[in-house]
Amino acid sequence: MYTLSLSRLSLGLLALSSLTIAHPEDDKADHPYDLARRQNTCIVAPEVTEGPYFIQNELLRNDIREDQPGVDLFLDIGVIDIRTCQPLPRALVEIWSCNSTGFYSSFTTAPPAVPPALPASTDPLYTNSAIRSAIIELDLSNTTGRKTDELTWLRGAYPTNDNGMVEFKTKYPGYYSGRAIHIHTIVTTNWTYLTNGTVVSKSGNTRHIGQIFFDEELNDQVLATAAYQNSTQVRLENYRDGILSAQNSHGHNAFVDPVMLGESVEDGILAYITIGVDTGFETSIYTNNTGEPTKTAPGSSPLRPRAT
Repeated sequence: MYTLSLSRLSLGLLALSSLTIAHPEDDKADHPYDLARRQNTCIVAPEVTEGPYFIQNELLRNDIREDQPGVDLFLDIGVIDIRTCQPLPRALVEIWSCNSTGFYSSFTTAPPAVPPALPASTDPLYTNSAIRSAIIELDLSNTTGRKTDELTWLRGAYPTNDNGMVEFKTKYPGYYSGRAIHIHTIVTTNWTYLTNGTVVSKSGNTRHIGQIFFDEELNDQVLATAAYQNSTQVRLENYRDGILSAQNSHGHNAFVDPVMLGESVEDGILAYITIGVDTGFETSIYTNNTGEPTKTAPGSSPLRPRAT
């Protein structure tokens, strides 16, 4: 069974004065977080590609599971403004990932896009920006006309609260050929939304484009469960993924801190990660696929948060 080390646990699960996020579905306990103590260093998260499967104008919701099988994942993301080293409230966090068999909604009949071979991240001549540029070139060629449907599972966007925290209810991702197991994320400020419950992806300032990863021991436990057994794709281990190497650099920890919610992974997993963003930096979204504005889906939130 995967266990969380005391040194990592002490950074995330502590303090009665901290923010508490309840998980009523497991009905076991609240899980308190002290964001300031969890992020004991103020480090910007490196920028990497959004990949070819991003869809603009996601539904504004934090439960994105819909009818997908797999291990429940409660993903708690803390956003830090590295200019102040304080939590960043009202930042819009978008996430999306593949399902247990390696497919993304909106692209369920598209062939997987295989990233280009990348040199080792230890090569001083091959910078993170160069890695992103190489993959963007591939993404642009793969994305044109690739969208195949209007399905919306395992996609969504939601704002951080006053403590810079947001929680998504999702499914632990599977894998597809050429990539390690991961979740994509974009952080935006000054964002807006439509009355039909979708966000306007390019309406604000895109402060960060990144990816989130998981330790291999935990990956192995999840992949041993039933929902992940039908994949026909080829798994890539963490150490072979050049995008992971780029994301997990310059002092940033690209891996979540996980906590089992029961005796096995099938009881669900709570995972936490801090993302440091530079509110004076702005990046661009390159992929052009857009969700149908009138589309609704289970889990759409009735909440209409004030845009910032």
